Amino acid sequence: MSLSSKNDKLLDAIEAGLKPATGGTPEKRRGLPSSSHGAGTAVGMMVGSANETLRSKLAESEARAQSLAGELARAQAVADEKARELAEAKVVLFLDPARVRRSRYADRHPNAFVDKDFKELCDEIKSTGGNEESAKVRPVKGDPDYDYELASGHRRHAACLELGLRLKAECHDYTDEELLKQMRLENSGRKDLSAFEIGRHYAGLLADKLFNSGRDLAAKLDVSQSVVQRLLKFADLPEEVIAAFPDPREIRIEWVERLAASWQNDQARVEAEIAGLAGQAGLRAATIYARLTGRQSRNKVITREGAVLGRIRMVHGCPAVVLYKDAPEKLLTRIQELVVNWRDDEDGAGT
Repeated sequence: MSLSSKNDKLLDAIEAGLKPATGGTPEKRRGLPSSSHGAGTAVGMMVGSANETLRSKLAESEARAQSLAGELARAQAVADEKARELAEAKVVLFLDPARVRRSRYADRHPNAFVDKDFKELCDEIKSTGGNEESAKVRPVKGDPDYDYELASGHRRHAACLELGLRLKAECHDYTDEELLKQMRLENSGRKDLSAFEIGRHYAGLLADKLFNSGRDLAAKLDVSQSVVQRLLKFADLPEEVIAAFPDPREIRIEWVERLAASWQNDQARVEAEIAGLAGQAGLRAATIYARLTGRQSRNKVITREGAVLGRIRMVHGCPAVVLYKDAPEKLLTRIQELVVNWRDDEDGAGT
């Protein structure tokens, strides 16, 4: 019941009590002279008029109170929004990179800080006088050598450190889990972060007991569980096999099981291959994989006098002959005849 409704009932009761009773002689009030004009009726009329005025004022007061309550609610909503914006505000700093330490959860392979892409990043940052895209850091306590720890932007940090430039960074008070989420979010859209780096990173997090299992890691970092399970296979590779590749980031995820199985089933042969690879520079990752697993590539180039006439490559596990675009129909017919004649010869040899 509203305030005005309660007041209306109270005033009605007062007014009713002052009206003369009907159907009988009103009781004389002690100490008041009688009047032929009905003093009780006159007083009742006066009170009734006052009641109407009071009702009107009470209604105005209640309407004003409701209006003030609405204004207060709107003001509180604005204050809450400002507080949220302040809490989420990006505090951008320009830091001495020597006072910023790498995260122990960093997912980059050391080659990522010396390769061609890193050199290009250094040139870009040098030309702009600093990193335009902010790194993300969190404050460090109790470490006399560092004031901040990187959450993302490890290559930008290394470039600024090498160039002697300030590191532009956003500072957030990340927990370990929030730091890892930020690291994953930034790197998820980057093409240059390899499956090898991500897989070894996830395996390291599990080894450090930061997550109970691959399922727990997937749930907390918002990653597909099937993707996590595939990437964790990189943890099965022995260090000797990884070291055989000049850049382990080139190890494909579909190679992992066969590489691990080759080491387990024929370690002596694989070690011999690794020793033989040590003195050979410039080998492609696919060639190293083929030698370690004993699967020499069946891809070939068909040439004559230095001119490429076609290629033989594996397509869905089957050898295929790939010719140049304007190969004549006569050549296709000859290839068909060659395949048929070869099959006839093989069938005849078996009889």
